Parts: sequence; C-alpha cells; structure tokens
Amino acid sequence: MKKALAILAITVIAVPAMANLVTTTATPFSGGVAYYGDQSAGTTNPVYDNTVNSSGYYYNTNGLEEGDDLEMTAGGQMDHFAFGYYDPSGDGAVTTSAEVRFYDIATFVGDGTDTPIVSYTVTDLPGEGGWIVGVDLDTPSPVLPANIVMSVQLDNAVDAGLLIYDPPTIGASQDMFWLNDGTGNWYYFGGNPVANFALEVEMVPEPASLALLALGGLALLRRR
Repeated sequence: MKKALAILAITVIAVPAMANLVTTTATPFSGGVAYYGDQSAGTTNPVYDNTVNSSGYYYNTNGLEEGDDLEMTAGGQMDHFAFGYYDPSGDGAVTTSAEVRFYDIATFVGDGTDTPIVSYTVTDLPGEGGWIVGVDLDTPSPVLPANIVMSVQLDNAVDAGLLIYDPPTIGASQDMFWLNDGTGNWYYFGGNPVANFALEVEMVPEPASLALLALGGLALLRRR
C-alpha cells in the first residue's frame, strides 16, 4: 500500500494542475515515417528523445494544440528540437505549418491561459504522410526547466496529428497527454498505445561538457 501511495504522489507532483484523465482513441496509420529538416544540432546534447519506437498510431486533434509531459535529463538552453506527425491529406493540403510551444510544467494549468516560455513557428512542412521534423535554432532558447510540457499545433492540416511513440530512449514521459480544449484535462488511450508523442529536445552543452568535447577533439588530432 505504501508503494502505491508513493507512485500516486509522484504523479500529482509531475502534473500538479491535472484536472482529469480522460480516455480517448488513437488512430492507426500505414506506411513509413520519413525525416524532414535538420536532424542534429551543431552541438549535440540530447536530453529527451522519443523518436525511435513507433507504435503505429497517431492522434487526430482537429487542429487543436496537443502537448506531452517531458521529464528531460537536464534543463538548459535548447538549440534543437524535433516532432513527428502524420497527415492523411484528407484536407487536400500540400504543405502545413506548426506552432511549437514549451511550458514550465510546475506552473502549468492547461486551460488555455498558460504563457509558454518560448514558442516557434515552423513553416513549409510536407503534407501527406508520416514525418519526423528536426529544427536547429540559430539562437538558443531561454533556459528551460528539466520538466516541461512541449506542445505542437498543426495549423493547416486539421485532420493531422502527432505520431505516438514509446518508450523514450532518453528521458521519460507519463502515459498521458494534454489538449488545449479549454478543459484543463489530460488524456490517454487506456494504456494501449501508451500516450507519448514523437518529440525530441537537445540543449547547448554545459561549459564542462564543451571542455570535454574539446579535449576529445585534441586527442583525435594527436592520434593522427
């Protein structure tokens, strides 16, 4: 009994403003997933990666913003992120665009009134099919905490939605996701598939990490 209570306490802390956990249905898709955009930042320091293990499902949001809780291995200034979506192209759109937002989960309410720490508009994305989109940032983001909500809103493809992947290879995420539908509710698929989206975040390495990278480069030069 004590173990069960401890697990419940962790869940409440991770998503402090969660109103309800509502069951919904994921949609299967057929075909492969292709890569688009920049796939690795200039200084690679991944702190969350869930772009490897596809479930074969996606979630159609009808144009709503949808987000996932990311328990990253570290916070910091982001210089790269990625997200995956599937567009069956039923809307006839050749290209789409997305607004990608990052929230502090410690203060997150989820009723549509939250202000993101930072947001990015990604344009000229491919339409029909499954895609993992990588974005390199010319200027690193403001400092993000280690626990965030990362959301994506596909503006021009209302029948599209985020790809569902699990488990993450770096970091962790709970079996739930958020929709900006004004309710503050969190959703899941009854455990099958696990409600985690194809998302990835990389940070600018800390000065100590950069020094180690430099030393590694010197070692390689000496070997030559």
